[in-house]
Amino acid sequence: MLTMQEVKNHYFFTEENAETLKSLLPLAEANGDLFMEEFYDGDPGLPTPEEIKSVEMYELFGAIMVGISPFVLFWILNKIFPVFSYRDTR
Repeated sequence: MLTMQEVKNHYFFTEENAETLKSLLPLAEANGDLFMEEFYDGDPGLPTPEEIKSVEMYELFGAIMVGISPFVLFWILNKIFPVFSYRDTR
């Protein structure tokens, strides 16, 4: 199994990315229920919070979340600025 650092390196996840995500923590906490509802409705194949109980599942889900962190950031930005779209990022 990959370490978190190996996953971060693979996706070029930097300390600047980490700081950006940390700065969005209050927004994420305020919209956590809405995010979980929309996120899981969009991909029913992901484990539910109840399923993430074992250490292995927790580590795997953590690796997935690091891998999709740009998506998470985009989702949050789109909630703040609805005019922001995928086409604007090309």
